[in-house]
Amino acid sequence: MPSGTWISILDAPPESTCPELRQKVDEGLDPYAGKGEVRGKIVLLKPNYCDRLSYKTGAVTNPHLVRALCGYFLDRGAARVIVAEGGSANLRSTRPAFALNKLDEGSLGGATLFDVKEGAFREYPLPDPVGAKAGMTAVNVSAILDEADVVVNVPVMKTHILAGATLGYKNLKGLIRDDDKLAFHRNGLVLPILALSRIVRPRLVVMDGTVGMEGNGPLHGNPANKGVLVFSNDPDAAEIAALMIMGFEPADVEYIKTAAHMKLLDSDTLAFRNAAFTGLTPDKAVREFKKPAFPDFSRHNIRLLADGACSSCLNVIHACFANPVLSGAYRGSTIIVGKSGEAPGDTPPSKTIVFGTCRQKNSGCGVFIDGCPPDFISAYEKLHASNPLMSTIGLMMHKKKGNDGTTPRHLAER
Repeated sequence: MPSGTWISILDAPPESTCPELRQKVDEGLDPYAGKGEVRGKIVLLKPNYCDRLSYKTGAVTNPHLVRALCGYFLDRGAARVIVAEGGSANLRSTRPAFALNKLDEGSLGGATLFDVKEGAFREYPLPDPVGAKAGMTAVNVSAILDEADVVVNVPVMKTHILAGATLGYKNLKGLIRDDDKLAFHRNGLVLPILALSRIVRPRLVVMDGTVGMEGNGPLHGNPANKGVLVFSNDPDAAEIAALMIMGFEPADVEYIKTAAHMKLLDSDTLAFRNAAFTGLTPDKAVREFKKPAFPDFSRHNIRLLADGACSSCLNVIHACFANPVLSGAYRGSTIIVGKSGEAPGDTPPSKTIVFGTCRQKNSGCGVFIDGCPPDFISAYEKLHASNPLMSTIGLMMHKKKGNDGTTPRHLAER
């Protein structure tokens, strides 16, 4: 960890208004970043608006925090503030996600909104050894970064059904081209994300845990409402601190373990040596996030054939079938996903589920869920509509409150 690393951890209730969050931003950034560092400079904020969901679901960045940050940097003399994001690959535009959260240039106090999908990209080689191991040689990153003097990463604290958690490193994926997002998933996600985190190094990180998501994140869990913000000038320190706050042992999280093994993180960073803290320390700020609940396929005799499947499709499958009612309704079924392998032919169409555009050749074998990747809500609703047992139960029971993180409550939030 470099000397001069600082971390500020502050309470920030989920119901905080923009003025209240502005006070937290002042407190979190002013001791370090409020001394003229941004005067006359172009500041780029990278929040998370990966899908058309309300921030109240915990899936995307709190827009009140985005507004507070815009005001902060403009008041500190920034020449320009840009809010830049590119939603998930199955969205044509990020603007509906901005609009759903009432983000527009009129509400940003002079800052501008930029949809990464509408702009140009610049190719960067993926640094070794990560790039070589990831099976990718280059990635196309938004050229908007060329305009920015200061990049501020503003991710959401969320669990992730495959990676454990998704924080600052993965949030940078919103800056790359859609076909590269899909390639990241096809190549296991962890190594490409680590490579990207070495290419794009934000000057500041503001980790949004005001609401956040627990359970089957990154899109299909429940609001965590943990009420915390993490500020830092070190992306790696911010990542480790947020994991600790969420109740993870960082060294046990796959992508952190991989980063340490590949010498991308050192023991000083993992132990916060040379770091200055204000507010709370990570061990005093722990707000346990409910961890993802993986579907028990064996309990319901469900066979998953996933040769060559990407992590994105598997994420949607796990999120759907983590619901025990849906798993029970499809007892004895076979799920086919991924480019490799053949359909077995020993399961009747009513018990066969074919997932993803890359399996279109088997679309006539059973229930076909199209998409690259399939949209979770569309997938869930099709699985529900295609099974007579589900129609007797009713979709509404899967929207109930107080659940265990396995039910898609945010169907009602769409």
